[in-house]
Amino acid sequence: QLLGGNALVGRMLASLRRRNIPILLNTRATSWIGGPQGVEGLMLIHEGVTRRILTRGGVILATGGFNRNPMQRSARLADVDRL
Repeated sequence: QLLGGNALVGRMLASLRRRNIPILLNTRATSWIGGPQGVEGLMLIHEGVTRRILTRGGVILATGGFNRNPMQRSARLADVDRL
């Protein structure tokens, strides 16, 4: 059973796979590419190669979390810890 952030990530991964959208792991974003409507892409480094990625619909950054840090959990996820 997936709850909270895990459920969100699971649904996003399933949607990306259905649409054949690549998922880049171990990738570092170096800057935003801005335009008149806001963020239009990213400059990033993936497997040692600098890449420019443009988007039509948005940018999702899944950076991990603090679920293994008890102090951060109690400060920011107090309701989740009570489940």
